[in-house]
Amino acid sequence: MAKASGLKEIAKSDPKTYQTTILGVDKKLGDDKATLAKLTTAYNKAVAQINKHKASDYQEILTKDLGFPEAVAKNYTLPHYEKAGRVPAKMLQAAFNYAKEEGILKNYIDASHYQLPVAK
Repeated sequence: MAKASGLKEIAKSDPKTYQTTILGVDKKLGDDKATLAKLTTAYNKAVAQINKHKASDYQEILTKDLGFPEAVAKNYTLPHYEKAGRVPAKMLQAAFNYAKEEGILKNYIDASHYQLPVAK
């Protein structure tokens, strides 16, 4: 948006490939396997629906609902979303360990306590 407004770009990550989605639930929902399966199935259906379209199909939403300037919305590319899946246990543990080392977390956290089943 800044570039479309005439500001000079000095650095950027690749906005076409950068996309992060984290789906988290509270313990009660996490323990309810039937509801969790329905949630992930619905999420995966939404991912499939979004991935079938181009950003141009969402121009009105981008400009009117999300406030994108028309110049930006015209050139916007939707990211490719992935179906729901588990974060690999080693990666999650490494993130928790890093947060502990940096003082973000006060106590050690065992990543295995935070892995939930994901519906396919």
